[in-house]
Amino acid sequence: MLMCAAAVLFFCSSNGYAKTRIKTVEWSFGSYFNSSDLASGSVWTAPTITVSLPETGKTIKNAFLELECWTYGTSDVSNVDIRFDQGSSASTIRDVITSDYSNNTGEHLRIFALADVTGVISTNAAQQYTASVSVTGSPTNSHSLKLYITYEYDSTSETQVKTCLLYTSPSPRDRTRSRMPSSA
Repeated sequence: MLMCAAAVLFFCSSNGYAKTRIKTVEWSFGSYFNSSDLASGSVWTAPTITVSLPETGKTIKNAFLELECWTYGTSDVSNVDIRFDQGSSASTIRDVITSDYSNNTGEHLRIFALADVTGVISTNAAQQYTASVSVTGSPTNSHSLKLYITYEYDSTSETQVKTCLLYTSPSPRDRTRSRMPSSA
């Protein structure tokens, strides 16, 4: 009986529980909010960011850029180009949206587009990336770009990106009273 308990203790204390885990992380490229709209076809280049994925055993599952901006005018939006590259400049168009994005609405429109950049993301520990956007048609403003990367990694990595949920504004149920979020 004592021998059986010792065997169970040995197996539970060994480091045989390494797992492959998966996570999605987000980086903001910043935004363009200005009193001057960008003219049709103008290129907005976001600041270069450094992406650090320090875990070992990484496999990039997918990565995409999320663009959001507003049009201010009555012209049709006929082209949205999202450029993304490693390094300090973005020249390769990763997702070309052609044809009419909007058609004679005469309204200010929110543009939301995703570009698949999975093949560009490196598994190196730290890599610089740059993105830029141009929209043909109405003038635009209020641009924002975010990079999302989903990857697998070895859970026994000594260094890991730790993620947490941070509230930046109250939820609708919290607007009537003041309280700290449970994750604080």
